[in-house]
Amino acid sequence: MALVQPKSLSAAVLACAVGACVLAGETSKSRGDEVPPKLIVVSPLPRPAPAVPISAALELLQGSWQVVAVCHSDAVALTEPLDSWVLEIHGNALYLPFRDASGMVQQQAYAIQIGRDGKFNTIDLRSAANPIGLGIYEFPTVVRDFGQPRAYWRLALSVAKSRPKEFGGKRAVVFSLVRTFAEDDELGIVMMRITELEALIEKEKDPAERAKLKAELLAAQKKRDVLLAEKAVKDAEAEVKNAKESLKETRDKFDEAKKNVQAAELKLKESEKQLNEARKKLDILKQALTKYAVFLGPDPKKVMPVWIPATDKSTVSQGISSVVGIKGKVVKVWAEREGKTLDVNLDEFKKGDFKTDYQLQAGDRLYIKTKE
Repeated sequence: MALVQPKSLSAAVLACAVGACVLAGETSKSRGDEVPPKLIVVSPLPRPAPAVPISAALELLQGSWQVVAVCHSDAVALTEPLDSWVLEIHGNALYLPFRDASGMVQQQAYAIQIGRDGKFNTIDLRSAANPIGLGIYEFPTVVRDFGQPRAYWRLALSVAKSRPKEFGGKRAVVFSLVRTFAEDDELGIVMMRITELEALIEKEKDPAERAKLKAELLAAQKKRDVLLAEKAVKDAEAEVKNAKESLKETRDKFDEAKKNVQAAELKLKESEKQLNEARKKLDILKQALTKYAVFLGPDPKKVMPVWIPATDKSTVSQGISSVVGIKGKVVKVWAEREGKTLDVNLDEFKKGDFKTDYQLQAGDRLYIKTKE
């Protein structure tokens, strides 16, 4: 039987109930209190810390509970211990199991609020501020089965609009839940014992026995307070440890990011340098299409050129005369064309011999070295 993810509480509850019956197959039978003796220790799933403090009553229900039986309409389905049928309560949230269309057991989360109504402990499942499901539950009781402490309780959730009045019938799905405590789970065992003692005191008629139970209850409550304080310290230590690890991870990421930024800045500078060089080269190539370049200075190879339009009358002497204010300062002149050097004899110019007064073409370079 295929079950899809529920869109309402009723659908979720029925999906869980029917899914459990499908799982159990021939093990479905008339309702009883029997639970399978073969159980596993259910470890809590990792959840975020509760956003608000929870009540002592809700504290008793915290953790992961193995669903050992689901009852609806007086039929009981016993689940297999290793089949992941787990109902979890963490903070003010309940994670209800159901079987999805693929046959996998999933969890649906609901906000919960607990209270008391007459003889029943009540539980409301909520969406935002609105109740979407009503139920009742029994406080867990602790027994030792096969040498291990185990807590048992029942939860009845309505499939109608009214709160169930009993743990059975057609108007509710009843979950039988159990958790096997690890031997070192002292707090869980003490808190369950407190619940048992409170119930025993309420029923006990003999004053002497009531006094003994009250004394044991007081001692258990003190022990609980110490264990809760120790738990708070451990939780705080774990939070500090996590915060330190998170801080270290953040710092490592920050340092790595700084290195990446520095590398990116260096790359940007190199890219900008390459861009400027490419622009200069492009400018030279464009200018060289119609002009010749004149380089002037004590070290003319290191200066920016002056570009002069090349015509059929452009010569070395014209190039020299086009530069203002260098009379008497010229030391040496030469030209370059397509990688070849054209030497210019200035002394012959003074004698009226202009054999080296070359005609300059577009793309030529004329170098004029001057005194310091």
